[in-house]
Amino acid sequence: MQRYLTYLSKRIRKHLQNLPPCANYMSNIIPTHNNTNVLLKHDVWASIILDLAQCGTRTEHALFEASHMLSSGTRPNGYLLVQMVRASANLGWDFCGLQLHTYILRSGFCSNVFVSTALINLYVRISSLSNAHKVFDEIPQPSVVSWNSLISGYAHSGKYSKALSLFLQLERSGVSADSYSLTAALGACGQLGFLQLGKSFHSKTVKLGLQDSTVVLNCLIDMYGKCGSLQEAILVFNNMIERDTISWNSVIAASARNGSLEQAFSFLQQMDDADRISYNELINGFSRFGDIEDAIKLLLSMPNPNSSSWNSIITGYVNRGRAREALDFFCKMQIENVEMDQFTFSSILSGVAGISALTWGGLIHCCTIKYGLATSVVVGSALIDVYSKCGKMKRERDVKPDEITFLNVISACSHNQIPFESALQYFESMIGEYGIKPTLEHCCSMIRLMGQRGEVWRAEKLIFQLGFGACGSVWRALLGACGDCRDLMVAKYAAAKVIQLEGDDEYVYVKMSNLYAHYAKWEDVRVVRMKAKGMRKEAGYSWIEMENVISNSEYR
Repeated sequence: MQRYLTYLSKRIRKHLQNLPPCANYMSNIIPTHNNTNVLLKHDVWASIILDLAQCGTRTEHALFEASHMLSSGTRPNGYLLVQMVRASANLGWDFCGLQLHTYILRSGFCSNVFVSTALINLYVRISSLSNAHKVFDEIPQPSVVSWNSLISGYAHSGKYSKALSLFLQLERSGVSADSYSLTAALGACGQLGFLQLGKSFHSKTVKLGLQDSTVVLNCLIDMYGKCGSLQEAILVFNNMIERDTISWNSVIAASARNGSLEQAFSFLQQMDDADRISYNELINGFSRFGDIEDAIKLLLSMPNPNSSSWNSIITGYVNRGRAREALDFFCKMQIENVEMDQFTFSSILSGVAGISALTWGGLIHCCTIKYGLATSVVVGSALIDVYSKCGKMKRERDVKPDEITFLNVISACSHNQIPFESALQYFESMIGEYGIKPTLEHCCSMIRLMGQRGEVWRAEKLIFQLGFGACGSVWRALLGACGDCRDLMVAKYAAAKVIQLEGDDEYVYVKMSNLYAHYAKWEDVRVVRMKAKGMRKEAGYSWIEMENVISNSEYR
């Protein structure tokens, strides 16, 4: 066990080499009478624990001294280990926390609920929820704080269903939930739109005597707003005994997000001290549901607008198909020296892609490099979308792509006559180099590409390799691809699979009839058309935008 602590002490010493010197805690220990030495050691431990708990400038040195004393054979108590783990988490010293976990396991402190809860928080901090859950499972009798640490960890990581599942387990465990448990659960309900479950948690607040808790009631307003139950959100707000700024912002957000803009504006006017969040929620609401000019007026009247304030308006313009105005507003944002973030560039690039403005795309690409955001996955995906839609395919090597990025890349290969082998390299790179599991959309995109390049003979093997053999949509995509390259043999097999998995479908008969007709197999055409007889083909529509006027044409 000591070698772990010695190693830990050495690692911390390296981190301290560039730090200013501080008093050595051990210098107070002198070889005197044993009882005096014990007392001095007790004083040293007390001083170390104090510095660890305060998370001040001496925390790094305190953690080093504590590790050094443990490596010399001094046995700690649970409270010291808790403070050491917390300090490791606060400093971001993952290596230190992991070594302490090893020491805790070997020294038998893993059954200490306080020590284990500190470890859960450490693993949550470093986004290692699986390890946090393992530590939790090893606690003989987890406290409500242990439960809360894990529940909030899952919620903050976007794993809302898992957070709710744990909360329901907490309910059955016999441990009473508290306000912290409920706020995490209500937040997860809001994100998932689970209104009925959220209402049941509302009832629980009364049972637990938390009906007057401002923090809990704020979360209830937020939950009801996100679940589309605006009247319930306003009712909770109106019945509050004490309201804070978060209460007002929550009810403004609930109103704005549900399109009740006059109500949201009324709440804003009633606030004594509206802040940036208050205005941003209303600006976002007007950008989505109201008049963007009103959103701009709010922006100009608010105190200290930030990038989020401007981003909402850019996104509003883009979502309404007004990309040119979005670009004008983007330019104003630059003139005003407003700091831009990845969402600024993602939004404006989406607008640029919509109008295939390659020059603008290149200029904004330069801006992303200047701001150091070109390596962002969000920005990188938007750039790939722009270049693909503008007919200029590029591979951004500095961007760590995700599954959407590769879907855009494959689509770009399809639209820009990129050789099939190049597209296949991207696809294999996604799986092998980046460890991204192909989705149904990836598979269908590759099949469509095979059809364009006359490579449908590869498709069956790909479908079964990826495990999509039981999905009718991939066989439907293959049938469509066969229509593109006139491969009758593969088309027969794909058609049979679609009918087997999805039943009779006019799409199948139309595709097969067209293929038989291409090869002058008129008897087969007659048979297929007889089978399709009685099926009515729905009207299709195409939309064209010309000079801001949208027209549609119907065809059958």
